[in-house]
Amino acid sequence: MGKISLSLFFFTNCSILIFNIFFLRHCHVFRFILLTRSFPLFCYSFAGHLTVFLVIEAVKACLQELTHEIIHDITLFLFYYTLVLLPMTDVFLLVTMDKMILDEDYVRDEIRKNIIRSAGPECLICRRFYNKVSQTPRVLLECGHTLCMECALTFFTGSRVITCPFCRNVSDRNFATLYQLEENKRALRLALKTRKKDVVEEAEMVNIGSANLADA
Repeated sequence: MGKISLSLFFFTNCSILIFNIFFLRHCHVFRFILLTRSFPLFCYSFAGHLTVFLVIEAVKACLQELTHEIIHDITLFLFYYTLVLLPMTDVFLLVTMDKMILDEDYVRDEIRKNIIRSAGPECLICRRFYNKVSQTPRVLLECGHTLCMECALTFFTGSRVITCPFCRNVSDRNFATLYQLEENKRALRLALKTRKKDVVEEAEMVNIGSANLADA
């Protein structure tokens, strides 16, 4: 079973992008016309033994006015789970799954944070850290939002216009290839720095674990 990241955009023309983090590839993109506001639940099952509720990133849905009713609906459909890779195996195990009813202030803060945090160390669509290969951060010049090159290719290839997935700003595509989108060097440096820090911390945890085993 791979860990799945689900990005959900609630606009007139909607896309549901399902991305497999473990195999680093897009699984499928569902496109449909949204007629009414809704917060569906999706499940992912493997080998018929376990069904996992996927996190619906409803915070992305609310570029509309945040009424009390909308925030209440969002909180009812947030399920959190953690998947870990067991040592010496390629089997993922569901270790925690808690239904959390979040307060309105927290949800409101998360909505704002996810809308404006597009220049952090990771792409907000596929949730992968930016890198120098396929996930180079590219800037949409009309609005300044950033997404990775692979997601840009997924959404904009063959299109005569570019519609920002975060703010829906539309701009004409006046260049021959998407690789001409300007690179966000600041976001790339931040991602590389963050990944380097994570690697160091993981190595320290391994050393601590080895020392504890030696003392036992």
